[in-house]
Amino acid sequence: QASTLQSTLTVTGATQLNGTLTVADGKATTLGGTALIKKATTIGVTKDCTQTLLVVKGKTHLQCATTIDGGLSLSGTNDLGIGGDATIGGNLTVNGNTALGDNCSDTLTITATTTINCPTTVENTLTVSGNHATSLGGALTVTGNSALNGTLTVADGKATVLGGTTVSKG
Repeated sequence: QASTLQSTLTVTGATQLNGTLTVADGKATTLGGTALIKKATTIGVTKDCTQTLLVVKGKTHLQCATTIDGGLSLSGTNDLGIGGDATIGGNLTVNGNTALGDNCSDTLTITATTTINCPTTVENTLTVSGNHATSLGGALTVTGNSALNGTLTVADGKATVLGGTTVSKG
Protein backbone atom coordinates (compact mmCIF):
# COMPACT_ATOMS: atom_id res chain seq x y z
CA GLN A 1 0.00 0.00 0.00
CA ALA A 2 1.54 3.31 -1.13
CA SER A 3 1.90 6.32 1.12
CA THR A 4 2.53 9.89 0.07
CA LEU A 5 4.19 12.46 2.31
CA GLN A 6 3.79 16.15 1.58
CA SER A 7 6.74 17.32 3.69
CA THR A 8 10.23 16.24 4.77
CA LEU A 9 10.65 12.77 6.26
CA THR A 10 13.30 12.68 8.99
CA VAL A 11 14.50 9.33 10.31
CA THR A 12 16.82 9.42 13.33
CA GLY A 13 17.69 5.72 13.47
CA ALA A 14 18.82 3.05 11.06
CA THR A 15 16.46 2.50 8.14
CA GLN A 16 16.13 -0.53 5.92
CA LEU A 17 14.26 -0.42 2.62
CA ASN A 18 13.33 -3.82 1.26
CA GLY A 19 12.23 -2.56 -2.13
CA THR A 20 13.18 -0.05 -4.78
CA LEU A 21 13.83 3.57 -3.81
CA THR A 22 12.80 5.92 -6.60
CA VAL A 23 13.53 9.65 -6.56
CA ALA A 24 11.48 11.64 -9.07
CA ASP A 25 13.28 13.03 -12.11
CA GLY A 26 14.75 16.45 -11.50
CA LYS A 27 14.74 16.02 -7.73
CA ALA A 28 17.90 16.06 -5.62
CA THR A 29 18.93 13.43 -3.09
CA THR A 30 21.41 14.29 -0.35
CA LEU A 31 23.31 11.68 1.63
CA GLY A 32 25.02 13.03 4.72
CA GLY A 33 27.18 10.02 5.42
CA THR A 34 28.90 7.10 3.73
CA ALA A 35 26.88 5.27 1.09
CA LEU A 36 27.69 1.57 0.89
CA ILE A 37 26.54 0.00 -2.36
CA LYS A 38 26.94 -3.78 -2.24
CA LYS A 39 26.07 -4.74 -5.82
CA ALA A 40 26.58 -3.40 -9.33
CA THR A 41 25.00 0.01 -9.80
CA THR A 42 24.06 1.80 -12.99
CA ILE A 43 23.91 5.58 -13.10
CA GLY A 44 21.74 6.73 -15.99
CA VAL A 45 19.30 4.75 -18.07
CA THR A 46 20.69 5.23 -21.58
CA LYS A 47 24.04 5.11 -23.29
CA ASP A 48 23.77 8.79 -24.18
CA CYS A 49 27.40 9.74 -23.69
CA THR A 50 26.62 13.46 -24.08
CA GLN A 51 24.94 13.61 -20.65
CA THR A 52 26.92 14.36 -17.50
CA LEU A 53 25.58 11.82 -15.02
CA LEU A 54 28.14 11.85 -12.24
CA VAL A 55 29.99 14.84 -10.84
CA VAL A 56 32.39 14.25 -7.96
CA LYS A 57 33.45 17.26 -5.89
CA GLY A 58 36.35 16.23 -3.72
CA LYS A 59 39.00 13.54 -3.80
CA THR A 60 38.05 10.15 -5.23
CA HIS A 61 39.74 6.88 -4.33
CA LEU A 62 39.17 3.77 -6.46
CA GLN A 63 40.45 0.63 -4.73
CA CYS A 64 40.13 -1.90 -7.53
CA ALA A 65 40.67 -2.09 -11.28
CA THR A 66 38.58 0.44 -13.18
CA THR A 67 37.41 0.16 -16.79
CA ILE A 68 36.42 3.28 -18.69
CA ASP A 69 34.60 2.86 -22.00
CA GLY A 70 34.36 5.79 -24.37
CA GLY A 71 37.54 7.64 -23.46
CA LEU A 72 38.88 9.63 -20.52
CA SER A 73 39.46 13.37 -20.53
CA LEU A 74 41.36 15.16 -17.78
CA SER A 75 41.04 18.91 -17.52
CA GLY A 76 42.08 21.59 -15.11
CA THR A 77 45.45 22.58 -13.73
CA ASN A 78 46.27 19.46 -11.73
CA ASP A 79 48.86 16.92 -12.83
CA LEU A 80 48.20 13.26 -13.52
CA GLY A 81 50.32 10.97 -11.36
CA ILE A 82 50.64 7.23 -11.93
CA GLY A 83 52.17 5.36 -9.01
CA GLY A 84 52.98 2.17 -10.91
CA ASP A 85 53.63 0.98 -14.44
CA ALA A 86 51.44 2.19 -17.30
CA THR A 87 50.66 0.19 -20.42
CA ILE A 88 49.01 1.91 -23.37
CA GLY A 89 47.43 -0.46 -25.88
CA GLY A 90 47.25 2.04 -28.76
CA ASN A 91 49.10 5.09 -30.00
CA LEU A 92 50.38 7.72 -27.56
CA THR A 93 50.37 11.38 -28.57
CA VAL A 94 52.00 13.90 -26.25
CA ASN A 95 51.64 17.62 -26.94
CA GLY A 96 54.15 20.01 -25.43
CA ASN A 97 57.53 19.39 -23.84
CA THR A 98 58.10 15.88 -22.51
CA ALA A 99 60.57 14.59 -19.94
CA LEU A 100 61.26 10.86 -19.66
CA GLY A 101 63.24 9.77 -16.62
CA ASP A 102 64.64 11.92 -13.84
CA ASN A 103 68.20 10.60 -13.58
CA CYS A 104 71.00 9.55 -15.94
CA SER A 105 70.79 6.05 -14.47
CA ASP A 106 67.25 5.66 -15.90
CA THR A 107 66.96 3.68 -19.14
CA LEU A 108 64.77 4.44 -22.15
CA THR A 109 64.27 1.35 -24.29
CA ILE A 110 62.77 1.78 -27.76
CA THR A 111 61.73 -1.43 -29.49
CA ALA A 112 60.40 0.12 -32.66
CA THR A 113 61.47 2.03 -35.72
CA THR A 114 62.03 5.63 -34.67
CA THR A 115 61.27 8.70 -36.76
CA ILE A 116 62.65 12.06 -35.62
CA ASN A 117 61.11 14.94 -37.57
CA CYS A 118 62.89 17.91 -36.00
CA PRO A 119 66.43 18.83 -34.93
CA THR A 120 67.59 16.71 -32.01
CA THR A 121 69.98 17.64 -29.22
CA VAL A 122 71.96 15.06 -27.25
CA GLU A 123 73.48 16.66 -24.14
CA ASN A 124 75.71 13.76 -23.15
CA THR A 125 77.31 10.71 -24.77
CA LEU A 126 75.39 9.03 -27.58
CA THR A 127 76.31 5.39 -28.06
CA VAL A 128 75.08 3.43 -31.05
CA SER A 129 75.80 -0.24 -30.44
CA GLY A 130 75.11 -3.56 -32.07
CA ASN A 131 76.12 -5.03 -35.39
CA HIS A 132 73.75 -2.92 -37.42
CA ALA A 133 74.63 -0.35 -40.05
CA THR A 134 73.89 3.25 -39.17
CA SER A 135 73.29 5.67 -42.00
CA LEU A 136 72.83 9.42 -42.11
CA GLY A 137 70.76 11.09 -44.79
CA GLY A 138 72.67 14.37 -44.65
CA ALA A 139 75.96 15.92 -43.64
CA LEU A 140 77.60 14.87 -40.39
CA THR A 141 79.20 17.77 -38.57
CA VAL A 142 81.42 16.97 -35.61
CA THR A 143 82.77 19.69 -33.35
CA GLY A 144 85.40 18.52 -30.91
CA ASN A 145 87.70 15.53 -30.91
CA SER A 146 86.48 12.31 -32.50
CA ALA A 147 87.73 8.75 -32.50
CA LEU A 148 87.04 6.25 -35.25
CA ASN A 149 87.67 2.76 -33.90
CA GLY A 150 87.03 0.78 -37.03
CA THR A 151 87.28 0.91 -40.80
CA LEU A 152 86.25 4.02 -42.72
CA THR A 153 84.95 3.26 -46.19
CA VAL A 154 84.63 6.11 -48.68
CA ALA A 155 82.49 5.59 -51.79
CA ASP A 156 84.20 5.46 -55.18
CA GLY A 157 84.70 8.85 -56.79
CA LYS A 158 84.39 10.75 -53.52
CA ALA A 159 87.16 12.94 -52.14
CA THR A 160 88.26 12.78 -48.53
CA VAL A 161 90.11 15.52 -46.68
CA LEU A 162 92.53 14.26 -44.03
CA GLY A 163 94.58 16.79 -42.08
CA GLY A 164 94.21 19.41 -44.78
CA THR A 165 95.27 17.01 -47.54
CA THR A 166 92.73 15.90 -50.13
CA VAL A 167 92.92 12.21 -50.95
CA SER A 168 91.04 10.93 -53.98
CA LYS A 169 89.91 7.34 -54.21
CA GLY A 170 89.48 5.68 -57.52
